[in-house]
Amino acid sequence: MNDLFSGQDCFLAHPQWQSVMRHHGHGPSDTTTVGSANYKDQVDLVDDYMQLLARVPSAVKNLYMLRAANQDAAAVAKKAAAALDVAEVARIRHSMRHIRDAFELWYQRILPFNPAPAEVPTQDPASIYAMVLRYESPWKGALHMGYWASLCIVYAVLMECQQLSPLDDGDDDDGGGGGDESDDGIYGAGAAAFGPLADRILRSVETVGEGMMGPYRCGYSIRIAYEVVDERIQAWIRMWVGRFEKRYAATAVESYPSPREVFLSPSSAVRGGGEGGDGGLVGG
Repeated sequence: MNDLFSGQDCFLAHPQWQSVMRHHGHGPSDTTTVGSANYKDQVDLVDDYMQLLARVPSAVKNLYMLRAANQDAAAVAKKAAAALDVAEVARIRHSMRHIRDAFELWYQRILPFNPAPAEVPTQDPASIYAMVLRYESPWKGALHMGYWASLCIVYAVLMECQQLSPLDDGDDDDGGGGGDESDDGIYGAGAAAFGPLADRILRSVETVGEGMMGPYRCGYSIRIAYEVVDERIQAWIRMWVGRFEKRYAATAVESYPSPREVFLSPSSAVRGGGEGGDGGLVGG
């Protein structure tokens, strides 16, 4: 988490550390079904997730760099200088697409063992959602939440790439047809691309955040969701963080930016909650 918010690469993303991270067939029981015929496959999928997560700090590092270049647009000379290195922007865009595709492939592989959540009525009088998401276990829910949060970051980087070096949706970096290089309409959607992801994360907090380890399971995901929602939902998140810090000292409201002092999506925020949620699209 320190690397994630300090703009540094994570050493665990280096090849020599990737194998050290793996459980080699003997994984945590909270996110797997011990004794099942597919137990080793489930352990491997959890390890794959952790390896992908180790690559997310590099995405945030790129986001800081690209955001700074885009904000330099006030000075024409600086803007021109920033836009000169089109090859670097193309490299970052290609890397982010690779991480996005890897996460999406991982998610499709894990669904048979860790299915999409069910919608259930909230039991929390303070909830801004009428329907929340419940999983087979809170630890399995944390994997879904982490996946959605990681996509928020990758989408944010792709949007910054687009501002510095515009491509049409579906174009690749050579200006040809997109094929697997498509960015699925996120350029046109802008901040709205975060909406379903943020809603799914936040509708999971009530159930995944249960118990002593709830704040640990939710911490990463709600901190990312906080960056892309409006002030009303930010206030609700801060309420939850206040609840969490009574159980988990590493979670503190003071560590969160003031409402609207956000980084991923400063131009327009996701507005959600209430009855509609994300329209029931809780699977992907």
